Amino acid sequence: MTNHSSAEFSEMGTEDLHEWLESLWGEYEESLRRSGESEAAARTNVARNRRELFDGDEPKAGHHFFVLRSGTEVVGRVWIAVQSESPTEAYIFDVIVPEERRGEGWGREAMLRAETWARGKGISRLGLNVFGYNTVARRLYESLGYRETAIRMLKDLDPPVEKETIH
Repeated sequence: MTNHSSAEFSEMGTEDLHEWLESLWGEYEESLRRSGESEAAARTNVARNRRELFDGDEPKAGHHFFVLRSGTEVVGRVWIAVQSESPTEAYIFDVIVPEERRGEGWGREAMLRAETWARGKGISRLGLNVFGYNTVARRLYESLGYRETAIRMLKDLDPPVEKETIH
């Protein structure tokens, strides 16, 4: 069993943040495509999010980026934004555990540490999105007490049939 209690959860430094963001945007675009968006729509969605959430390369106020380390190894990262219109609510934009460390409880530990941080800031409600294909993350969030509040559905249709011309 992996010992999580000695892991360190702290805000990311600028260098770590910029390095992570480069891979994060690519992973987000891939998740959008896996969820049914076209390549162009996914690219547009990522560009819009970058504009809305960042001033150039710097996150806008209220965004917090954390790293979870076991010794010197990064075992998790979390991105949380405190909602400016409701400062007792925050949104978890991303939780990521390196692929080789998944299944060891680091995602749960990162979430629990994020919740502890949020409570300490007076936040009483956390929200997040999970892509439909990500059943492992969905089970984790449900086991931590998160509940569904909306479901987006998609159906791929067969190619359109040509309409008959009426004479």
